[in-house]
Amino acid sequence: MRLVFMELKKIAGGRIVWLFLGAVFVFFIFWNAVQITEKRVYDGGKEYKGLAAIERNREITKSFEGKFTLDTADQIIERYGFRSYDREYYRNGEQHDENFCNFFVTRYMTEYGYRGEGEVPEQLSEEGTRFSGSFLTQENPQFGYIEGWMDLRENMILLLPTVCILLMIAVTPVFSGEYMLRTAAVTLTTVHGKKKDIVAKIAAAVVFSVIVYTVCILILYAFYLFLYRTDGLGADARLLQIGENMDERSVCSFFVRYFFAGLLSAVTSTCLTLAVSAFCRKNFTAIIFSLLIYLAPPATGNLTGLFPPVRATLILLNVSCWMPFYSAHMITGIKALRMWKVLFQTLLPVVGVWTAYRKYAGWQDGQR
Repeated sequence: MRLVFMELKKIAGGRIVWLFLGAVFVFFIFWNAVQITEKRVYDGGKEYKGLAAIERNREITKSFEGKFTLDTADQIIERYGFRSYDREYYRNGEQHDENFCNFFVTRYMTEYGYRGEGEVPEQLSEEGTRFSGSFLTQENPQFGYIEGWMDLRENMILLLPTVCILLMIAVTPVFSGEYMLRTAAVTLTTVHGKKKDIVAKIAAAVVFSVIVYTVCILILYAFYLFLYRTDGLGADARLLQIGENMDERSVCSFFVRYFFAGLLSAVTSTCLTLAVSAFCRKNFTAIIFSLLIYLAPPATGNLTGLFPPVRATLILLNVSCWMPFYSAHMITGIKALRMWKVLFQTLLPVVGVWTAYRKYAGWQDGQR
């Protein structure tokens, strides 16, 4: 444990790590502050902004919580009307209410909401409800105030890669830094150099990744719980992104699983970075190659879209979707493939750790 603690202090002692973490913290404060200030609710001739808009939306949505049916949508539209995407619509001298409920119905149950253009509808129709498929009108999911949890999901999609990149920068010097300082040869000639020291370095890197990821995500979760309380956590998670293949679970359950999927992604990224670090003599080179490995999947997806969908490109695209960058896909998509994705991403850290251990332990007299 003493060796692990010493290695952990070395990893966490890097100034660039704390500067990067501080920059990420400031950015997300600013980003969420902008999101909050842009929220608006118009109700009964009164305008609510920011936190007041969130509170008003919570009050309005409570009246419609429960199983969402076509009758629920009719009640919302009868009371508040449809919501327009055109701000001029609200400046023609008439009063129009605007809140999360009529936004939801307009967005998912009308052609206007689906396309974002044309005339604002006057009533719901069978043609309009086809844009939600059979989900809202036939499966009747549990409805609630999920606007904040929609925002949280978007923040998670942005925060997870940011944390993984931070971890890459932090753990890169674990092995490549030893090469640069020319201390690797000395370390490997000690009694425990090829066993306990290497294990301590790897363990410290993994522990650091778990701590950093957990703290960052829990702070984000706590922030949204402070804003939105527990409203909407019991709603159907499929409402977060209608049309995406997800299980019938609650929003709360979705974010618990998202947390662990992201944790696996962070640990996997860390272990793969350790493997790269064991191969590179310089920190900068190790960071570049680690970033290339991590960002290769989205780049591959964009590149394969430029070519005809032949077997080779489809296989490459499917494999890239199983990498740490797309960890959230482990809790969405085709159910039969999810366990294979989990198994694949569980094996990747093992491969990364084994490769790092073997490569660094076999390094002698500055030769690899």
